Amino acid sequence: MMPQKKKSSQHPSKTPQTATLSRSSLHERRVGLEEEHQWLLKQIKRKRTELKNFLEQMRTVASEMFHKGEPFHRQMLELDEEIHTLFDEILKTRKMGKQTQRDVVGVYQTLQLMGIISPKDDEEEEDEDSELDDLFEDEDEEFWQNQSQQYRANYNEVETESASRSHNQNKFVVLS
Repeated sequence: MMPQKKKSSQHPSKTPQTATLSRSSLHERRVGLEEEHQWLLKQIKRKRTELKNFLEQMRTVASEMFHKGEPFHRQMLELDEEIHTLFDEILKTRKMGKQTQRDVVGVYQTLQLMGIISPKDDEEEEDEDSELDDLFEDEDEEFWQNQSQQYRANYNEVETESASRSHNQNKFVVLS
């Protein structure tokens, strides 16, 4: 008789794995991510609170600046109106020559264009502007004609000098 083989009750490939109580790496990673997520939520909440406080401080500072600057702003508006009134008075009541009046109007317009005084946008000013345009129209044409003539004269002079230089340079080239 042949000895009978004992059948093993456990086959190595079919051995059940023992249940361990330790955490798996995926579980540990998930827990770590949850902790990081909670930390980030706390940081977001803290930053939102800081932003809210900062905005409240900015509103308070802006309000204080407005209240402290308001008297100066009112004074500036009063001075601006006074300057406009003085120029109106000078231009309407004083008798002056055409050139002097043009100079005064020029100073007045320059102050407005530079932002030193506020621009005046009355309908009267538009009428005055058209009158001033009519006054200066003839002189502007003469001015630009003179400028054009001077430019042409200077350009022709430069061209003549340039041509004579290039002619003289050609002489040197031939002689060399």
